[in-house]
Amino acid sequence: EFALGGSVAENLIQNSIKAYVDSGTTVDVEGDVVISADDQSKDKDALDLGYGHGLKTGDAVVYDNNGGTSIDTLNKDGSDGDRLTDGASYYVIVDEFNPAEVRLAATEGDAHDGNALSLKLGESNLGASHSLTRTDTFDPKLDIDDSITPDTITFAARHSFETGVAVEYDNNGNSSLAINGGALTQGETYYVIRVGDTQIQLAQSSEDAYDSKAIDIADTSSLPEGATHKLIRQATFDPETDFHRTGVIGIAGGIAWAKETGVGAAIITNNIVNEVNATVDNAIITTVGGAVNIESLTNAHL
Repeated sequence: EFALGGSVAENLIQNSIKAYVDSGTTVDVEGDVVISADDQSKDKDALDLGYGHGLKTGDAVVYDNNGGTSIDTLNKDGSDGDRLTDGASYYVIVDEFNPAEVRLAATEGDAHDGNALSLKLGESNLGASHSLTRTDTFDPKLDIDDSITPDTITFAARHSFETGVAVEYDNNGNSSLAINGGALTQGETYYVIRVGDTQIQLAQSSEDAYDSKAIDIADTSSLPEGATHKLIRQATFDPETDFHRTGVIGIAGGIAWAKETGVGAAIITNNIVNEVNATVDNAIITTVGGAVNIESLTNAHL
């Protein structure tokens, strides 16, 4: 017999970090008085791009604020940093538990190391249509060899495509590639069939891609060398609403065999909220030649 059990739980963890002078207290000192609550953690937000973005950790993407205001970043001390640069390249970190969630890094190395930029998401008035664009370029004359691998595009380096990923075809100002019964359509969406680490084919639909029904690309040997074409992956998002607050996810599971087989699993999502307060509650503080500083700092890094 076979038994399957599982559970899903979402926990809200609320931490309260306080520094205070309680009611009825009198403080009389020379010099400065500092009342400080300091939470050394930083919460990094993740963009929610949905499950169809087709990006992989380390992919270079171009950020576009689409005429709005670029997203602000946060420094390690929690202060505002530089805004993302419109038209600049950043590198993707895809969440291993939820592939719809994506963070950005300044370099490819930082992306693979998990060192994400801390983004100030959730702000209003930034514009509702920011985007991340990944472009892969190929030369049909050199990269499609009908005599060896019919209808297969071969890149010079490893690609990050998976079967079923949607791409926009761009002829880059050249004649669109001829196919059986016509030509690829400029700006049309096609779907990838992953052939190998450096090779892909194109399909008319996601169903065709998963069924390995490739588009029949005509002979490209007569095309001019250097007339490159592009395959574009673009994810559009609203920085005010399309993001997830970082939490901590735990997964546990087990399989046991005896006369019967049992499988159990649990998934726990912890959403962490830290409240940091530094207060003076109806107290008297007297200083000679000093100042009273009341500071509240959070610097979450989860």
